[in-house]
Order: sequence, then structure tokens, then C-alpha cells
Amino acid sequence: MAWTRIYLPHDLDGLLALQRTGEVAASGEHLHAWAVTVELERATPDADEEELEFFAMHQALASLPTGRGRRAVVAADIERPALTKREPEPGSAHILVRPPVPRRRIASVHVEETPPTGSDEVPDLLWFDVTELAAAIDYARG
Repeated sequence: MAWTRIYLPHDLDGLLALQRTGEVAASGEHLHAWAVTVELERATPDADEEELEFFAMHQALASLPTGRGRRAVVAADIERPALTKREPEPGSAHILVRPPVPRRRIASVHVEETPPTGSDEVPDLLWFDVTELAAAIDYARG
């Protein structure tokens, strides 16, 4: 089975729900996620795999509004059949995923080092192993 690394944007409430339920759930039929897509690869042909993952993670982060505390991204590995079709957009890493994503599939949590001060700013993200979810939540609280 082929696996895909996905990036799921979260605010503090989302991280708390993950801690409480043990999964990333959705209120609807799909979860909005970001991953290295063909469209992203075509838009950045000179980027290596690590740079592509960086771009996908930051697109996920940018999907969250600023001004409400530190934002976070949950990185998870899912089976490709859990991905659903969507209309591709040039340069986009956006995908749809069938929920839920169980905690056992989560690799890490990335939290903004400091809340952004401007919309063009590329924030630094701190890395937390999934076993450090409580510490990531504490840091996200500020």
C-alpha cells in the first residue's frame, strides 16, 4: 500500500480535540489537507522533496486565519485510497481526505514559534513528536 504525508491545519481547539478523541475528525464528508501534489511539483520544478514538503506545510498553515494565537500543522501518513479527487489548481498542495485520521497515523505536530505579525511573513515552526502532543498544546497556548 502506498502512503502519502499530509499536513492538517489546526488551531488550539483542534489540537485539544485531537488529544481528547485520539483522531483528527471532520464535521463533514472530507478533511481539508495539504500534501506534495503534481500541481505543486509543476509550479516548483527545481524544488527537492524537503522543499516541496515545506511549501505544502506552509500552505496548510496559511489556510488558518491569523490573529487568534499560534497556529499549528499536524503531519500524518495516510494510505493513498483515503485521498479523494478534487479539481487541481496550479501550484496548489490542497487535497481532500476521508476522515478520520487516527493518532497512530500522526507523525508530528508543528507549532508557530511566534504568532505572525504580517500576512507575507513565513513563520518558523517548532517540531513536536506526536508523543509530545501535550507539550505542543502547552506551547500553542502561549
